Amino acid sequence: MDLGLGFGVEPGLGQLTLTIGKYYRITGGSTQHRGVLPDIDLPSAVDPVTIGESSRERALPWDQIEATGFSARQPLDSEIAFLTQFQNDRMQKDPDIKYLMSDIAAIDEFRNQKSVSLNLTVREIERESRRDTRLARENARRMAIGLDPVESLDDIESEDKPDILLHQATQIVSELADLEPNSSMLTRASGT
Repeated sequence: MDLGLGFGVEPGLGQLTLTIGKYYRITGGSTQHRGVLPDIDLPSAVDPVTIGESSRERALPWDQIEATGFSARQPLDSEIAFLTQFQNDRMQKDPDIKYLMSDIAAIDEFRNQKSVSLNLTVREIERESRRDTRLARENARRMAIGLDPVESLDDIESEDKPDILLHQATQIVSELADLEPNSSMLTRASGT
């Protein structure tokens, strides 16, 4: 259990996280250092290896206690494999996921820069270039989903932005719920 104790009066002065208890899954394994490993990976701009709890010098180690008594159902390995392939296929076509992937690539490219100019004019030109590229990506996404392009990123600041990953996760859960035991998974997920 983390108590996010934000010490400091002004925003941005830092934060202290104090762990006063550990969380264990019903199998007895803690979530420290490993988290909960997903069955289906979705793209993310956040790298848990460099930002996650396990990257901290004094992070609590993973451990295990006695499992809680529970009745496991039949493993979903074949369903997970099917849903993973279905998700990977969808990611090749979905304009929102393509947009997210291009955003992640742009973030990675920026993070991997070996040097940064100290010249203010050069930095302003670079920033404007990144904004123009982001605007082009946003307009490509908008046109692919039937929206009008915008002239500036400022034009969309007040718009509700889609939660792309939440939408993808919702689709996966919905597809899993639609899968019925002992029937062809392909026909259920494809709607035929």
